[in-house]
Amino acid sequence: MNPQPKRKKKKSLGKARTEALTAMQLMRRLEESDERGYCYCISCGKRMFYKQAQGGHYIPRRHRATELEKDNIFPQCPRCNGFDEGNSIGYRDGLLKTIGEQRLERIENMHRASLGNEHAMKSLSLDDQIKVNYKKTVADYEEIRDLCKQIIKQEKARIGE
Repeated sequence: MNPQPKRKKKKSLGKARTEALTAMQLMRRLEESDERGYCYCISCGKRMFYKQAQGGHYIPRRHRATELEKDNIFPQCPRCNGFDEGNSIGYRDGLLKTIGEQRLERIENMHRASLGNEHAMKSLSLDDQIKVNYKKTVADYEEIRDLCKQIIKQEKARIGE
């Protein structure tokens, strides 16, 4: 009896997405950290080591158009991200100070456009309009994950890890 060769199981879209989101959140915490690995909560300003921070999303990650936008992901303390349900008012105020009004409006318009707002869609660049309408594949998520992992390695070296 010849056993059938094992087939390589295809990765699910959900698993690939989770891996990409996890890598992106770690990358963003490291990118926002100082040379010793400390960062600040975008919502309340609490200082913490990047490993204690969470990768918080201003626009929740369930919205695919902005789930992996760097301007939408910043370190957050567990209290703001969890107990305060994202502390969206503090997060928005922090974004205004950090990335400015124009970049904040861009991610807000990407979100509105993904919900069908035509005016918001027209305000976006062609590249952003494509991002809003594009459905990511397993390969897309894997590519993003791999790029994030390269940057994570560089950022860890920068902070001495």
